[in-house]
Amino acid sequence: MLLFISNFQGVTATIQLTLLLTFVLMLGLISWQTLETIRVYTWQKKIAAEKLQNKQLNDYLKSVEHQYLELRKFKHDYKNLIASLNTQDNISEIKDYLTDYTQSGEFRASLNDGSIASVQHLKNEILRGLVVQKFFYAKQCGVKLTIEIANTDFILSHGVTVAVRIIGNLLDNAIEQAQKMTDKIVTVAFNEIDNTAEIAISNPIDSDFNQHQIFETGYSTKGSNRGLGLTNVRDLVEQQKGFYMDIETKKNYVTMTLIVTEDK
Repeated sequence: MLLFISNFQGVTATIQLTLLLTFVLMLGLISWQTLETIRVYTWQKKIAAEKLQNKQLNDYLKSVEHQYLELRKFKHDYKNLIASLNTQDNISEIKDYLTDYTQSGEFRASLNDGSIASVQHLKNEILRGLVVQKFFYAKQCGVKLTIEIANTDFILSHGVTVAVRIIGNLLDNAIEQAQKMTDKIVTVAFNEIDNTAEIAISNPIDSDFNQHQIFETGYSTKGSNRGLGLTNVRDLVEQQKGFYMDIETKKNYVTMTLIVTEDK
């Protein structure tokens, strides 16, 4: 097209060659800029993914370290208990000691923390690991995470990885919300009926909560640039076959339930 216009306008061959070389040079420069932009974008995505993986690994290591410290405290307390009992010769005094200890706030707190043992009924290892991690994370945040599981095994037969991502986002959101409330309690309940599994997460809410906007991109009651977690939940539910989400608000509490129709 450039040569055709040049011929039509009577442009000399020297000028035509100059224009053609200029055009080729500009085309090459644009191509180089495009490739460089793609390279930089790919590099940035790789760095972002590595940062996310490092953060997840760091969070996991912190959780493991905290669990180890809790276990050491437990062993230390009960070692002291056994040692003190060994010094007692009178059976009635031992019974009185045990009665006083089991009625103490320290013992009741230990029992409450011991409720984490109910996760043994979660037969998906990755889901069980997530719940244990969030249990101790909630404790660090000053929030009590209550786990409700029937005395039967709970197992997801498909979509476990996606379910873990969804539950992780919902628990993080619930724990952060509960931190701001007077009632700092989050409940996660696992239930299985026929071919349907339900995982419900309940937490207190304030007057800023808007059930119709929470899954919109960017919406958050925790500040700007924080509203991506629930948007990811919405996208994951829509993409996974057999996954549904139900939301119910009642008496200053919201319950978000992941419903999974099992393939059995």
